[in-house]
Amino acid sequence: MLVALKHSTENIGDDIQRIGLASILPEDTVWIDREDRNALLALQPDDKLIVSGWFNKGRHHWYSDIKAQCLFVGFYIDSPIEMNATIGCRDTHTLGFYANSWLSYCTSMLLPPNGEARNGVVLCDLTEAHKARIPDDFVQHATIVSHNNFTGDRDVAAKRLLDIYANAELVITGRLHVLLPCLATVHL
Repeated sequence: MLVALKHSTENIGDDIQRIGLASILPEDTVWIDREDRNALLALQPDDKLIVSGWFNKGRHHWYSDIKAQCLFVGFYIDSPIEMNATIGCRDTHTLGFYANSWLSYCTSMLLPPNGEARNGVVLCDLTEAHKARIPDDFVQHATIVSHNNFTGDRDVAAKRLLDIYANAELVITGRLHVLLPCLATVHL
């Protein structure tokens, strides 16, 4: 069985990463919440688990106990977890923790390109101080979005944001999971 992780965090950026990963996985992939310790520990040695996303050693130290064959890709952690696996790291920070690792980058880079004409300005999660540095014309006519505090269907919300970014002529943000989808969906 092929298993991958879904997320239930406040940041919809985790879902954007999952959508990127899902774009290359078979439709019958089983998705388990990365916080569901019991479901993950119940996986068997012949199961294959794709582990991706942002992890915290204090909350996820038990990942080394998973029996499934794990493929780490787009993995980020603030301090190392002991693991006997090859780690596909999202960034050089995580890469520095593991001798047996490679730079896989973020799975949001797997989003398919968008060849449609782009228009409009999008501002995502900017502070008032940041907005003050942007010309008034941009701010007044911009679509303003956020990656925090979503309710309802997270897939629908994440896909709606991805459509907004893919169709914008200009996106201004400080969020990695806004920048990467914008780069990934550029039609070259």
